[in-house]
Amino acid sequence: MTRTHAAPTVPRSTGVVRAVQAAAVLSVLVLLWQFVSAGRIIGESAGVDGHGAGAIVLHVPGALVLTVGTVWVTAWAFRRA
Repeated sequence: MTRTHAAPTVPRSTGVVRAVQAAAVLSVLVLLWQFVSAGRIIGESAGVDGHGAGAIVLHVPGALVLTVGTVWVTAWAFRRA
């Protein structure tokens, strides 16, 4: 008979987890700003400066990968141990 054992876990440092959580939340907020300001550009032809500033702060090739990765890291940072 084979037995399976739980994979060993590495305890997470509270400071590191908090730093990742803070960075992830800030990234999600900037992403939300990008989505809102892009909508304003399309709907009203306004908000180009705000969107441009957000793009400078956040933009990498593959915005979809960035969005999915940011949300994944945020979910990971807040999951229960």
